[in-house]
Amino acid sequence: MNVPRLVVLFVALLSGGGAAYLSFVYMRRDAPAAAVQQVQVLLIARDVNAGSPLGNADLRWAAWPAQAVTPGMITQSAEPRGPQAFLGRIATERLFTGEPLRRDKLLETANGGLLANMIPSGMRGYAIAIDEKLSAGGFVLPNDRVDVLILQDTGDAASPSRTVLQNVRVLAVGHRIDPAGDKIALGRHATVAVTPAEVEMLAGLERYGRLMLSLRNATDSAVVQFDRPARPDVIVIGR
Repeated sequence: MNVPRLVVLFVALLSGGGAAYLSFVYMRRDAPAAAVQQVQVLLIARDVNAGSPLGNADLRWAAWPAQAVTPGMITQSAEPRGPQAFLGRIATERLFTGEPLRRDKLLETANGGLLANMIPSGMRGYAIAIDEKLSAGGFVLPNDRVDVLILQDTGDAASPSRTVLQNVRVLAVGHRIDPAGDKIALGRHATVAVTPAEVEMLAGLERYGRLMLSLRNATDSAVVQFDRPARPDVIVIGR
């Protein structure tokens, strides 16, 4: 076979291969994308304040990617009664439009005081006096996270202070259990969720000074390790 014929054959093969490749790409482009499997998930239809009972208008079904469903979400297959199964239940914290409803944010019934029902199992509510000058300028709100400090009363201008608890949830401020948007929750006491052992510690520390609160960033749960000599009478606890 002479050279001219080889060149012609090579060009023909190259052209045919290119045409086949372009046809394949074109068909892939026009092929419908694989459908994403979806399930019906119960969502919050409008903002619900903590302490408010759920009504029909507060809940709705919505399509949700099946692979994105996490434990705690309420699917139609698991709860076919839908919103009817949750009517009258009490929200333990503020619920926002569009977020999936979760059972752990609801009270089955409002037996006893509402605040008592909002305290997690195994925990206790402990009230700490709020001083606007000492406790985050009075800007502490329910559901905020705070550190608890002890300011010792020594009569000295440089009274020593220590952090004794970190990342503690505020249950209520005064008589308010819901932050209600950007409003400041003014009150003389903040009720925080602590363990029974921490209740005893805080009550004992109040004999030696004043407890104060330090407001944390909502996304910061880190426990700070202080570089200072340990003291047997003050234990730093983190969550």
